[in-house]
Amino acid sequence: PAQTYPIAVRVEAYDRTGLLSDITQVVAENKVNILAASVAVGPDHVAVVRATLQVASVSQLARVMGRIEQLKDVLSVSRDVG
Repeated sequence: PAQTYPIAVRVEAYDRTGLLSDITQVVAENKVNILAASVAVGPDHVAVVRATLQVASVSQLARVMGRIEQLKDVLSVSRDVG
């Protein structure tokens, strides 16, 4: 198997039914595995999704992050540096 790298990402989005499903569908469509994930929703109804993705390349990561960013109600997608 090709070498893969665990990369932490952070997604901020307005909370809604199906948000996590939409994100995981984009990840799966791009043949990326999710190693860990958590979701927290603040009082402002903004969900913070933190996920560790198993990616094979920077271009694969960029493609996944770009597709997530296009989802309805997503405010930002970034590498999660802690």
